Amino acid sequence: MTLLQAVVDLPADLEDEIGAWLWTTGSLGQVVEGESPFADVEDDGRRRMIAYFPEEPTSALADRLRVGLASWGDRVQLVDVSVVEDRDWLAEYRRHAMPFDLGRGFRVDPGDEHRVSSGDAGAERRWLHIPARQAFGTGSHETTRLVAGWLEDLEPADSLTDARVLDVGTGTGILAIIAHCLGASVVIGFDIDPVALPAARINRDINTPDAPIHYYAGTIEALAPEPTFDLALVNVLPGRIRHHLKAIVDRVRIGGRLIASGNLIDEHEQVAGWWRDAGCVVLDHRTDGEWLALLLERRSSELSR
Repeated sequence: MTLLQAVVDLPADLEDEIGAWLWTTGSLGQVVEGESPFADVEDDGRRRMIAYFPEEPTSALADRLRVGLASWGDRVQLVDVSVVEDRDWLAEYRRHAMPFDLGRGFRVDPGDEHRVSSGDAGAERRWLHIPARQAFGTGSHETTRLVAGWLEDLEPADSLTDARVLDVGTGTGILAIIAHCLGASVVIGFDIDPVALPAARINRDINTPDAPIHYYAGTIEALAPEPTFDLALVNVLPGRIRHHLKAIVDRVRIGGRLIASGNLIDEHEQVAGWWRDAGCVVLDHRTDGEWLALLLERRSSELSR
């Protein structure tokens, strides 16, 4: 896959803010250069953030980024936008990636090979092997962590036992796999990115080979309109699915739950309003770093907002 890279010069104190904004513009990932690893080398307080994007005309991406970055004034400058060669960008990461804990009950290995078996992860954690590839969601990003944690914390009345779960924007399929591990009877995951589907199916077959987890490439409209799901997981930037929110809600039973992640904290009121307009009541919210997740309930058509 051909990618574009955008190089942005910025002050160190804006790293998180600019990084979060770049995610909302479609960035696939970022790396930061500039801080010296040596204590005796003076830090000039500037960084270079390299953000990667799907292929499009370089001039179009440059114009879009300049307009957005202008709100930070002269403190932030777009240095360059260029095409980068096609290669497996995460191969080096996978060679050195170490397992990490996710929620209270899982341990994730994002590397190339199994380094321990599920039995070695400890009696209180289940081992998942989710190699880091182009599809989003190995479990390390705050938005995925928020959903995984909430899945573990659902109240008994909302238990995943025998639940039918919809995973919107499934990526690597990790949330679908976790939902199954926590008791879901059927999980349907979909993604508009065709790169995600092979990765999700491989991850399902590695971790839960006999699980009733099904994936497809497409949109919510490919599903029958009947409200058949007890829970929907929506770990997607809200701007990308704003016009599909009502269709997602309509496929959840009345009184069913939705967990919506992928939202920046400063978008809280706006995004909550979109979900209310789509037919939901906001029950609670959680944050992790710059990111926000909402716990929602589908209300009946008669229930006032």
